[in-house]
Amino acid sequence: MRITVFAPAKLNLYLKVLGRRPDGFHALDSLFHVIGLADTLTIEERPAGVDFSCSNPALAGPDNLAARAAAIMIREAGGGGVRLHLDKRIPAGAGLGGGSSDAAAVLTGLNRLWRLGLAPERLAALGAELGSDVPFFVYGGCARVTGRGEVIQPLTDPLDGWCVLIHPGCHLDTGRVFRAWAAETGGHVLTEGLPEPIITTADATCRDRAWAELGNDLQGAACRLAPEIGLALDALRKAGGARARMSGSGSAVFCITADHASAAAIGQRLQVPDRWRVWVVPLVCDPALSGEPTAGQACDHWGVDKR
Repeated sequence: MRITVFAPAKLNLYLKVLGRRPDGFHALDSLFHVIGLADTLTIEERPAGVDFSCSNPALAGPDNLAARAAAIMIREAGGGGVRLHLDKRIPAGAGLGGGSSDAAAVLTGLNRLWRLGLAPERLAALGAELGSDVPFFVYGGCARVTGRGEVIQPLTDPLDGWCVLIHPGCHLDTGRVFRAWAAETGGHVLTEGLPEPIITTADATCRDRAWAELGNDLQGAACRLAPEIGLALDALRKAGGARARMSGSGSAVFCITADHASAAAIGQRLQVPDRWRVWVVPLVCDPALSGEPTAGQACDHWGVDKR
């Protein structure tokens, strides 16, 4: 039996770095939202082991998070095998969570294919073995994410709109960005964190206030490591993109609009090098996404390059 699942990218609508934890990880406070840019995974049963391939040969090794997720599910199921093919659209090293999303899509896809009946909480715990962002992608939608990324507070009233996304052709290692941030700030706690009432599961006004007022603490360090990020932010602002900011540890930048027409207009006004990649995609608001397009979501938005 064979199934196809979609692994969406995410944006960090804000990202606060609260400091370095005793275990070496950084304590974070962020608002994650999935978007309509996605990798595609084809999952097929085989007698034993993991046979993994990828449209990008450089990512086709056994250390790929998707392949490792399959191995974890074989362990959880007590045996079996799987053939995976990953069609990669989300750029690597861009702060969009592509590898983590691929892993979560394999976890949820095999759970369904093999009828294991594992609860999302169990899948999230398995995902945490692979990376801090994987648990979020098990749930999808929009969520406040704290701890090192493993504490998920789903929001029932996600943003509704469109995104103009730029990848300026550079790739940043997450650890390098955090080290640069620590060198510039001393690595101490920069903020006491957000009071719980600012983000709730029901109050859209509080959510929008946090999105409007808070930025990305890693943006300055990332821009100094890769000046192209600052140029991409400037290009978005000049094209009319309000609240342009970087996602995650970079290098992708974005702005959000209320509707497709506004996003498309910004995309048309952008003046960027041909080697940069630009997408105009919807925010995906189904919290039960589980690696698949939402009902009625046009699949031609799932990873179509606009230039």
